[in-house]
Amino acid sequence: SLQEKLEAYIKRWNGIVKLYRTGKRVGLIEARTIGAQKSMGDVIIVLDAHCECVC
Repeated sequence: SLQEKLEAYIKRWNGIVKLYRTGKRVGLIEARTIGAQKSMGDVIIVLDAHCECVC
């Protein structure tokens, strides 16, 4: 399932990547705000589905 694939992907990052669930549906801006509040880094990068990170 997609949920299982997501959990397996997150585990590969050894705690660097975290998934937070709100328990209810929230909009895009509220979801990003919650993510920013829970973040611990100095820099926050938000990518949309149409963005591609090329390094």
